[in-house]
Amino acid sequence: MPQVARHLTLRELERRYKKAKDPVEKTRFQAVYHAAKGLSAKEIARITLQTPRWVHATVRRYNLLGPEALQDGRHSNPGARPKLTPEETLRVLQALEGPPPDGGLWTGPKEIARITLQTPRWVHATVRRYNLLGPEALQDGRHSNPGARPKLTPEETLRVLQALEGPPPDGGLWTGPKLQRWVAEHLGKRLSLNPIYRLLHEAGFALRVPRPVHRKAEREAQEAFKKNSAKRWRRPGQRGEG
Repeated sequence: MPQVARHLTLRELERRYKKAKDPVEKTRFQAVYHAAKGLSAKEIARITLQTPRWVHATVRRYNLLGPEALQDGRHSNPGARPKLTPEETLRVLQALEGPPPDGGLWTGPKEIARITLQTPRWVHATVRRYNLLGPEALQDGRHSNPGARPKLTPEETLRVLQALEGPPPDGGLWTGPKLQRWVAEHLGKRLSLNPIYRLLHEAGFALRVPRPVHRKAEREAQEAFKKNSAKRWRRPGQRGEG
């Protein structure tokens, strides 16, 4: 828990907390007051019906900007009405203390990440983006800002895909470095491995590597090959050394 800045004394914080009429301002001063008393973020979150992260953010806000920063700025800029009333929010928090009606676990960022094949961090970032900037922020900005030019032209990409349909020049399997050399030799472009792998992924290719061979199995195969070769190439009438 960060140390509370001494903008106000403990008694002044208590007075502002108890006399505040606005519920948002009252809750914020209440959190800072208890933080100044030495309570932990979890304890304050339980008292204020908020989260530990909210407690930390409120104390940082107070430390940086002073007591005026704890006022509810929506009075001067109300914006949209809250989706839930304080009473409804309290009911939601109480419901979250128990299991969902159908059992199991409450669906959260992890479940959304599993459904969307993304990460929980991506889910949090997307929701914050929507909350701050609105629905327009969810559009793909690359349509209006294409960014850097592609590393390969469509014609060069087609040549790469055609080359991947056959074996590499030195045989074996295609690897990132092999394809990197092929592009440099045939297309005259020096690419890092990232665009090489990205191209393969987008085209549906997967680079394969030979399966590792255990040293013992490799030695046994070599000995078997020697014995079979000796039998195969032994001249008629020639006996093995004994």
